Order: sequence, then C-alpha cells, then structure tokens
Amino acid sequence: MNIGIFFSYNTSLKHWQSAGILERELQPFKKLHVEAGHTFTLFTYGGEGDYKIMSEKLLIDSGINCIAFHENINPIMYVYTLVKKLIKLDLFFSLQSSGLISALPLSIIFRKPLISRSGFDLIEFSKSTGNRKVKILIYRILETISVITSRKHIFATQLDLKNYAKRNKWIKDIIKHYKCFNSKDYILPNWVDTDVFIMNKLRSKIIYKDKITLLSIGRLENQKNYVSFINEIKELGSEIRLNIIGEGKNRSDISDLCKSYNINLNLIERMENSLLPRYINSSDIYFQSSIIEGHPKALLEAMSCGAIVLCRNSPGMNNIIVHKHNGFLYTDGNVTKVLEEILVYNNLSQISKNARKTITENYSLENYLIKLSKCLITNSL
Repeated sequence: MNIGIFFSYNTSLKHWQSAGILERELQPFKKLHVEAGHTFTLFTYGGEGDYKIMSEKLLIDSGINCIAFHENINPIMYVYTLVKKLIKLDLFFSLQSSGLISALPLSIIFRKPLISRSGFDLIEFSKSTGNRKVKILIYRILETISVITSRKHIFATQLDLKNYAKRNKWIKDIIKHYKCFNSKDYILPNWVDTDVFIMNKLRSKIIYKDKITLLSIGRLENQKNYVSFINEIKELGSEIRLNIIGEGKNRSDISDLCKSYNINLNLIERMENSLLPRYINSSDIYFQSSIIEGHPKALLEAMSCGAIVLCRNSPGMNNIIVHKHNGFLYTDGNVTKVLEEILVYNNLSQISKNARKTITENYSLENYLIKLSKCLITNSL
C-alpha cells in the first residue's frame, strides 16, 4: 500500500533532524516497508533541505519518498508533481491534528480514505497553554470536518479519545441517527525503542542528599513549567545539580533563576535521540514538571532506562505514573517533600524495574507496529 504522510503545518525533516529525532520518527516507516511492503510519501514543508536529507539518508531505498513545499518553489511544477503523487496514493495519513490543514481537503478532492492521528489533544493543549482563540477555532473546525470525513481516528491516550468524543458527541449522534458513514476510533500510544533505551545495571540504588542530579528533557517553554519547579526546590540550593536538555525562549529566565538560588544548572543543547540514554543513566532522578502533556516520549524513554522519575500530577503524566509503583508524582507546593521521600525510600530498585516493565509491556516499538498495522488494513477502511 502507498501511504501519504502529511506533516503538521510548517514542520519538516529539517525540524526533525535539528531536534535529533529524525531517525526515531522514520523508524516505524522503515520497518513497515520491510515487514509489510508499504511505501510512504512524506508531505513536508522543508523544501530543498528535505530533499537533501532524503538523498543523504538514502530514504528512497527504505520505501520513503518526499514532497517538500517551500515559499520559493515553482508553483506550477509543485502542483504538477503533487497531483501525480496524490493520484497514486491508497491512503492519506495525517501525522498530527494540525496536518489536517492539508490532508483533509486533499483527501476530499482526490476521494482517498483518510486516517487522522492525534499525538496529543491539540485543542485541550491550546486552551491550557493560552493559545489564541482564533487558532483554537481553526483546530475545532478541522476536527469537526474530520469527524465526518476521516475513516479512522487515532489517539495516544484514552483521555484524548474521551475529550474528543465529548466535544463531538452531537455530530456522532447525527451520523448514527441517519445511518451515515461512521468512523472508527483507536488508541495508539507513543513508543520507545527498548533496545536503545536500556537500564544501566550499574545504576546506584542510593541517592545522596548532598549531590542530587536531576535531569529533564524538553523545550524551555512555559508549558514545561521549569521556572515553577525551580522556585519549589530553591531551598536545596547547592545540593542540586540540574541538567536540562532542550532549547527555548525561557532559557535566560531559567539560567538567572538558578544563579540566584545557587543551583548548579547545566543547559544542554538538543542532541541525537540515541545519545540520550547516557544522560538518563548518569542522573539520579528524571523529572517532568509540565502543566500538560500529550503522551510524552521523553518520559517513556527515561522509564525504559529504569530511571527514578518524578512528575507533576498533570494530564498526560498521571495516567502513566502510578505513585510509588513506577515513579513518583508531586503536586504544586510539595516537590521538596516528595524528593525527601525518594531519598529515604527503601526499594528504589523495584521502582526502577517497574518503570522499565511498564514500557516493555505497553509502549515498545514492536507493540506499536502491530497496532499501527491493524489500523492500516485496507479492508477495514
């Protein structure tokens, strides 16, 4: 089957490469080409840069092609090439909800079945992070039309599906009443390559209070809530070594705050995803302080390494972490208290094993590919 993968607006292979996740994100496509014979055409927004990545990575031999839009492209040639590719596709697949901006109208025009995938609830996320109402309205319109036109909807979590179903109940009821076309809904969580993100058998079972190393991986943005977390651990001061891998507009605020509290901060630039286990395994605690998450891959990868994880009791994390079973949860105001509980906890090795087990049993790449393959079966479209 020839499948068109539609990227989020303004997202490209170049963005994936600069974020260090190119190989990770392409891995399922490569494996599905080898194991099921599927071919993929990626519709991106990276222009010549994406074509260069295609040739450097020899992706065509992996069953992957690319159509990359950019502002300076010859519109006539682009439309000609685009139409030729679209006609040959068997299935349209929107990689994220915002990818519907192009995938949805094109699927209608070319009368191709469409699968809409949501890696996180874009509407709820936008509300929580204060996005403009106009943007939220656009997402809402896209979702409403998608309910009617998409053959299948894929969600990363049960909560995302629940919110989606609640927002669109009236549409579903109308479709059901008039026996119109009805779509199918699937839960397809994010995945981890458990052969790359492995436990460090030499990990210390003891965390020393006078030199606690905390690690987090994420964008330095308001949604990640780093400033609030740092304000809560300020009393620990020099006892804390704080490593954060990521980039963003809050970089200077985070740096200045740690200096004022005498916290040893190390801001590390984004790197190739496969290099992250070394940092995870050399840290005492992995923390995630986000206000809201979808289904955070960085957290899953840390758990796959058997890390002791400390997460804010927020949507997207509290459905993964079971307090004092596979990690620890905190609420605003009690970060230090939970940290102290971790320091005296007498069976951290079991927490570590449970974290790893959570991933291998529920979020492995193998499980993901099995579920995704079922979603792509043409006779169920």
